[in-house]
Amino acid sequence: MAAGILAIAFFGLCLAAPIVKWFDRRDILVIDEQGIRDLRLGRGTIPWENIKSITEFAVSRQRYFALDVDDPMRYVDRPLKRFMLRLNRAAGFSALNISAHGLDISAAELRRALLDRFDLKKAH
Repeated sequence: MAAGILAIAFFGLCLAAPIVKWFDRRDILVIDEQGIRDLRLGRGTIPWENIKSITEFAVSRQRYFALDVDDPMRYVDRPLKRFMLRLNRAAGFSALNISAHGLDISAAELRRALLDRFDLKKAH
């Protein structure tokens, strides 16, 4: 009986997260003159002046864009994401990575948007 109640509570919570995200109509990724805001990462906008470089790489045919910043923990607000960030760094990957997965744009369009804005900001 107790195990059944625990299972219902656990899976109910697991179901709640995608339902909340389904109704969240904010843009997942915003690339503008201020910087990059990716709701999948967490906290606020990463200003262009804090981004030292953007590097493209692939894992299992999925394209990623690594953002090299001084203090990546500053931009990640959830404990699980912080843990994953540490694992990424331990595996030799960048701490902050953005992909087109789950977005309505291709990796090529994401590359163009990121690098055009980054180059424009670094030129000034």
